[in-house]
Parts: sequence; structure tokens; C-alpha cells
Amino acid sequence: MTSSYMMNGNYYGPQYNQTYSPYQNQNNRGLPVIGLATGGALAGGAVGFFKSRFPVSKEGTVADSFAKAAFQKHVDKNLSSKGKEFFKQIDNIMSKVDKIKTPEEFKKLLKDNKLVSESNINGLSLDTLLETVNSDNLKSKKDALKKSIEAINEYNIENMKETIKACWDKEGKKFVKPSGIKDNLFDVIKNTKRNDQWKKAGKYAGISAAVAGGLAVLYNMFINKN
Repeated sequence: MTSSYMMNGNYYGPQYNQTYSPYQNQNNRGLPVIGLATGGALAGGAVGFFKSRFPVSKEGTVADSFAKAAFQKHVDKNLSSKGKEFFKQIDNIMSKVDKIKTPEEFKKLLKDNKLVSESNINGLSLDTLLETVNSDNLKSKKDALKKSIEAINEYNIENMKETIKACWDKEGKKFVKPSGIKDNLFDVIKNTKRNDQWKKAGKYAGISAAVAGGLAVLYNMFINKN
């Protein structure tokens, strides 16, 4: 819901008969900066809110950002400790693998994240992977590991998108729980809608405020020059 609060734009007031004061004039010059930036933030926030008010578009698509946010909440709230650790290790590998320079570093990365490296994404045992990695095949090993993890992430995000669409009533423009979806998963999806909505609103507000602030700076430069 957008805020109904708006700043009053009456910066100067009908004080034409007062004695001129250079200090008063300088103080008033700063107010358009505040007014423009605040107005820009409110306008941008409203645009962001209404553009993202529905998590599923009328064409039936779900944004990657929304699906990723919902999936991460599902991991945090609904998975077992082992499931949480598995996806934590996936994130850990993806954040470090490009920085690996030596076979020894690669081996350590695999051993430190055994839930992933011992899973069936590799098709080979961890011992085999550790034994066969060397300086000649290090790059191809890193690339293969990244592709395997990216495939897992893509698979989960696509599944989450389909689950979100299954919960979305396009006629009523709201989430409705299907019989086959568990309560805890449905609650995660429904609550992600509100959080994602306001995050996007904040992003648009920041952009609008920055543009408005830039215009206000140019305005003050013009006033100071003249």
C-alpha cells in the first residue's frame, strides 16, 4: 500500500513585504533539493510498487528474482539441517571456485564441501576426483563443477516458478493454496510476494530520488550563478 504522505511544496510563502535578507534567501535555496528528492522517492516508490504488485505477470511468467527469493526462504525455513547445509555448500563453492589457482586449492574446496562433492552430480567418487585433478585439467574440472551446480540451481528455480504459478489465481490476482502444495511451502511463497514487492519499490524510489536530486543540484547551481 502506498503512503498518502506528501511534503508541502510551498517553500517561499507570501512574505514579499518583508525586508530582504541574504541569509533567508540562502536557506530557502536548499528546500527545492529536499522537495525534489522526497517527491522523486515517493513517486519512484509508487511506480516500483505497482509494477511489481503481481508476482505472476498476465503472460504467466515469474521473475527470476522472485523465484530465487522464494526458494531461498524455502531452504531457510522448511529444509532439514542437512538440506540447509547442502545449499550453503553450493553457495560456498560458487563463491570460491573462480578464485582457485592450483590443484591443491581445488582439492581443498571439494573436501571442505563434501555434501556437494560426494553427491551424484559428479558421477564419480570424491576420491577419484581428488586423484585425477592436476594443473593440466584444473580449468576443465572447475568448469565442469560450475556447470553441474548451475544445473542444480536452474532446476530448482524452474521448479519453484512452476509451483508459484500453480498457487496463483490469475482471475482473483491472489495466491490460493492447491491441495497438493504443503502449507509451509505455500506460506513461504505468499510471504515472499510482500517482501519482494517492497524491495522493488525501494529500488525504484532510490533511482527516482537520485535523478530528482541531480536536477535539484543543477537548479541550485543555476540560482547561485544568477
